[in-house]
Amino acid sequence: MVELCKTYLPPDMQATLEELKEKPEELKAYGVRQVVELIRQIKAANIGCNHYHFYTINTTKQTFGALKEMGILKE
Repeated sequence: MVELCKTYLPPDMQATLEELKEKPEELKAYGVRQVVELIRQIKAANIGCNHYHFYTINTTKQTFGALKEMGILKE
């Protein structure tokens, strides 16, 4: 997918994704952690970015997980 999109992933992330490719639940949890950390970094930069778009491909469970982790969505 990275090649198809002509994008870049850091080597450590590539290695983790390769390691987790046969462990779907761990892979999803890793993705949620990455998204949460990225949004926290963007918010901490105080650059006025207050809205975020999640491209879910019709799978929202991980998005809800990220929103809960950030305290945006309550149970």
